[in-house]
Amino acid sequence: MNREFTYRALLFAFCTLAASGALAQVVCDGTYDGHLQGIAVEPGNALYWSFTKTLVKTGLDGRLLKKAVVPFHPKKGSRTPFERLVDLYFVKN
Repeated sequence: MNREFTYRALLFAFCTLAASGALAQVVCDGTYDGHLQGIAVEPGNALYWSFTKTLVKTGLDGRLLKKAVVPFHPKKGSRTPFERLVDLYFVKN
């Protein structure tokens, strides 16, 4: 499938959901140093928030479940740094 078509389809779907009120605002519990670098969703279970120095796991409602200080950038590999951090700090602990 064409990448531009995919982006346009996703944008259309997002705008449609937003206009219908189906998307809810979720606010992450707490305040963290630096800035938000990314968010990942574990469907039906949790949100993972990657801040500059902290990785935060919340419920889908934004309620804090677990957090970990991330003092380094992991080694490069086939997986994204965010995926490796989730494994390192949440899956194995």
